Amino acid sequence: MSVVSIKQEKRRAVVFAATPHAENETDSARAARVPAWLPALQRQILPPVLGMTLFTLLWAAVATTTELPSPLKTWHSAMQVFSDPFYQKGPND
Repeated sequence: MSVVSIKQEKRRAVVFAATPHAENETDSARAARVPAWLPALQRQILPPVLGMTLFTLLWAAVATTTELPSPLKTWHSAMQVFSDPFYQKGPND
């Protein structure tokens, strides 16, 4: 074997040892990996959901102390209107 081929073999061995293999990976290493979609979920989906939740909770808190209808009461009224939008002898008949 020549000196060049020995260096190439050593280089291959180092690269092979540095690459992670599924069979050599421990359970804690697998758990430590973060899925690729998780950061996108945190940036794009989580803030609007938290904002709407905070808004609804604030609305419910204000509705208990004022004459403002609660979110639940508004939801039921909207479902009644949207389930039968065509009035029988009503305001928009």
